[in-house]
Amino acid sequence: MGAIIHFFQVPLYRELSVVALILLLIVVYYFRYVHFAKLPDSRLHRRWLDKLISGTRRVMIVMVLALVALVVYDRVVMPRLSAAAPVKQAQSSSKQPVAKSSSAKKTTKADTTKKKKAKASSFSSGEIIDATEHALSTQQYHDLLVVQNYFKKNPDATSAAEVYRYRGQVTGNAGLKVTEIGGYKKYGQNKLKLTHLYWVYQSGQFDVHR
Repeated sequence: MGAIIHFFQVPLYRELSVVALILLLIVVYYFRYVHFAKLPDSRLHRRWLDKLISGTRRVMIVMVLALVALVVYDRVVMPRLSAAAPVKQAQSSSKQPVAKSSSAKKTTKADTTKKKKAKASSFSSGEIIDATEHALSTQQYHDLLVVQNYFKKNPDATSAAEVYRYRGQVTGNAGLKVTEIGGYKKYGQNKLKLTHLYWVYQSGQFDVHR
């Protein structure tokens, strides 16, 4: 069931599914048309043939419009929504009041340092997570596939992992927003242990971060 959900989360697969339905409809229409065309030329048979043609035409129009709408949504609407999300988040964070006292600034720096140390510690000790897969958006699943498909083709790479999971959005080099993908190995029952971190860029390329 999870594989089916992931299949339809990929825009190209959704579009190809609609195209396959249209082709299937054309094949079915062809065989039915040939069947009716071979029947004796009577008023009843001509009426059936007219209904077949008009009905198929309406269904074809609906399917083509659905395909166009799906392509527009996947190729135009979704990228804009994905690009707008980080901008809104940055705008909302910029509206927050800035601490003016030096003690508040020191506290913020200390918290940031602690978080970085905690993250480095969790990685070095091998963070352990639950193995249950969670639903991902189209863009999140696309970024996950960038890493997963690469190592599927290169299983002997030193930075390959057994399992890959989406971890979230982080700030990478030069302040760029990147998607963080974790590489894990199976650890006990229904548990995964972190072994690698990958940064996926908007260009579709990725780096092995750790």
